[in-house]
Amino acid sequence: VYDNSIVIPAEITREEAYNALWINFFRGISTQKGVAEIDRIISQYPRPLTLAERRAQKQKNDKE
Repeated sequence: VYDNSIVIPAEITREEAYNALWINFFRGISTQKGVAEIDRIISQYPRPLTLAERRAQKQKNDKE
């Protein structure tokens, strides 16, 4: 958790990076039913912007 050698893009918070890791970890150790439940829960939240979308949004905001 405290290893600073992990490089995370500036547009991604450490919390977002770790959330993505945990989701993938739990999906990997889950049964098909568990994966379906994880996906159901995740689908209730808006999809986060991709890194490309964040960069495009930042460029647009910088121009304004």
